[in-house]
Amino acid sequence: MGMGLQMPHGWLWTFAGLIGLQVALAGKPRGATHDRSPLWHDAGMIGLAVAATTCVGMGWVVLAVRDTESQWLWRGLTLLIVTGWHIFLTLVGWLPLRLALQIRGWLPVEANALALGVALCGADALKQIGWQGHGYALIANSLVDLPGAASWLPWTGSQGLATWICAVIAGGTLLALRTGRRACAGAVTTKTLQWPPAIGLCASLLLYASLALGVVSRGLPAAGDALEIVVVHPPTNPIEGWDAQRRDAGLALVRQALQATPPGGLLVTTEDFFGEPPPVDPQGDWADLLALRDAREAHLLIGMPLWAMQGGEAAVMNAVWQLSPGRNDVFAKQRLVPGAEYLPWSDALALVYRHVFPTAGKRTQPAPSSLARQLQVSGSAVALALCHEVSFALTMAQRADGAQWLLNVADDSWLDSGPYRHQAQNIARLRAMELGKPLLRVVNGSRSVLVSPDGSVSSGVSEPGAAYARFQLGPVEGSTFYQRWAGAWAWAPFALAAALLSWRASPSPRTAPVARATTDQEPSP
Repeated sequence: MGMGLQMPHGWLWTFAGLIGLQVALAGKPRGATHDRSPLWHDAGMIGLAVAATTCVGMGWVVLAVRDTESQWLWRGLTLLIVTGWHIFLTLVGWLPLRLALQIRGWLPVEANALALGVALCGADALKQIGWQGHGYALIANSLVDLPGAASWLPWTGSQGLATWICAVIAGGTLLALRTGRRACAGAVTTKTLQWPPAIGLCASLLLYASLALGVVSRGLPAAGDALEIVVVHPPTNPIEGWDAQRRDAGLALVRQALQATPPGGLLVTTEDFFGEPPPVDPQGDWADLLALRDAREAHLLIGMPLWAMQGGEAAVMNAVWQLSPGRNDVFAKQRLVPGAEYLPWSDALALVYRHVFPTAGKRTQPAPSSLARQLQVSGSAVALALCHEVSFALTMAQRADGAQWLLNVADDSWLDSGPYRHQAQNIARLRAMELGKPLLRVVNGSRSVLVSPDGSVSSGVSEPGAAYARFQLGPVEGSTFYQRWAGAWAWAPFALAAALLSWRASPSPRTAPVARATTDQEPSP
């Protein structure tokens, strides 16, 4: 399953991992039977599977740790904490559900098959809750290339799709187990082939086929003319520091790109393009830039920090500033990266932060919800996500309400990892397909791309030697079924668990013992 997050057509790896784990749990350790499967054995196998998925799918997280002489110790500790958290979120759902299903009459091996899929999907939903939340290494992230996903996702979202797939695999496992046990008991007839699960599987597969063929899926209608957008990348790496020389180089680059922006068009920069907010009283190069903006009637979305006072102390918020003719606005980041941007419990964990994260000491704070709002640019409403905010499905569904397109502004240069960038782009593709809206991903350290509602990716048009690229984006209006019911779909794994607990298992036949012939008579010649 971890390989599915890194490889093309990763859904094949994920399917193989899910089926393989079900098969492994269906096997019997030495001295066990289907009626008595050691709890520690099953929990250990699930824990190992989750640990392997996390290490492969999120092993890049250790690159965020400060380079020191003892970096391998702190990197190992960081990966251990992330892996342990994922295992806990999985087992905390699997264990009570398995025990409850056994009370309802299911055999342990059958309860494992049913509880596993629910626990994995439930853990994916729980991972996105709280300050420690994230949307990486989820089952759904590998399903972006699944045939028919572009038709399915606008209805169920990635969480619903992953839950359905795990339910189908669990149902197939249960059907195979019960049919196999009946065959061993010599009780296989047309009346005992478990027709309800078989009919349910066939019906769900037919439903998927209809969605995959686009029978009941339609794209959202267009809203006005296409937008002409120019994307600008910074002249230097933002993590190298900030000074007047870098500021002047950035202003010159924006001015050059603005001259190539069509009248009434939009210019967008990457995250942290400037290391300081725009001046209150623009002078010099800033004044010249704004004068050129007014002359071309263009709109600017520039990645710059927002300085504010919180609790009597200065705070820095990661933000995108809108500089439009006659209108200035700002969008600030609400969901921060734990450790890399946000230091929870900074007093208690000061020693750890000093050794682990180079951002320790920065006063970066999450923005209030009043600043995480849509912006009106070039006659359209855009829903923004800064950096890893795009990985939160519910957050993006809420922000996209009434928006006509999506914008993800990011800086991938802080983490030099190809697997991370591959996964981040796939997450952006999921959001575009779920919400049925085009998504422009403007990123430093990787290529900026435009993701269509069907999940296809296109690069911008750029001139040789230019530090900017042109995109043409078609806004849409309306909302998908998933966007309207995203909150309900987040509860899909827990609703499935409730449905299983309301279904009392029918008696499962025990394997008949082999009769051993005994006789006192001598065998006839």
